[in-house]
Amino acid sequence: MTVGFALFIAGVGLVDSLNPATIAVAVVLATTERPLWRLAGYTAGIFAVYFLGGLILTLGPSQLIRTATSHPSGLGFDIGFIVAGLVAFAFAVWIFLHRHDQAKIPDVDVKPGSAVVLGAGITAVDLPTAFPYFAAIVAILGEDLSAPPEILLLLLFNVMYVLPIIVIAIVAVVLGERAEGPLLKIRAFVTRWSPWLLVVLSVGVGVAALYAGIQGLVT
Repeated sequence: MTVGFALFIAGVGLVDSLNPATIAVAVVLATTERPLWRLAGYTAGIFAVYFLGGLILTLGPSQLIRTATSHPSGLGFDIGFIVAGLVAFAFAVWIFLHRHDQAKIPDVDVKPGSAVVLGAGITAVDLPTAFPYFAAIVAILGEDLSAPPEILLLLLFNVMYVLPIIVIAIVAVVLGERAEGPLLKIRAFVTRWSPWLLVVLSVGVGVAALYAGIQGLVT
């Protein structure tokens, strides 16, 4: 495992973290009483579900993925690349078409203890569409590492995934009642730019996968 690869995983995790719905809820929680406890529980719920999901995928069907990625030849592998590329493009189109759907701030009113369930629930619903996470897991498995560094890379990804919420918590605690203005600006920035970042990332993955698959079929 190289530093460059770890930075790549961290970068994908940071892009994936710019989820308008997740951050909108965090902004609402940050403007309530005792925001630190609510945000801590919310972050814990998100981290637990996302990390556990990645751990199951990495240590569960990992042998199948390793077999595919360690034998980059054959019709099945090339077709798999092409399918992955098409899925990436479809995801990019879906994100583009729904880029305005998550602009509204949801009505959230939870107790600090319930914030854990809220974070876990939102993440569980979003997990099946977490294409950047799946791409990062495939990349990790393609490195053919042992279990400990794979788990460390998953931890790195998930730390980056909850980083915006940690930043929101810090802003809420430091600024107190004055935090609402800066937090709304953070939310507006994420709502505006995160769909485009995900579209660019998905298109990039799609182009690379299609190129690899078509090149394999031709050669």
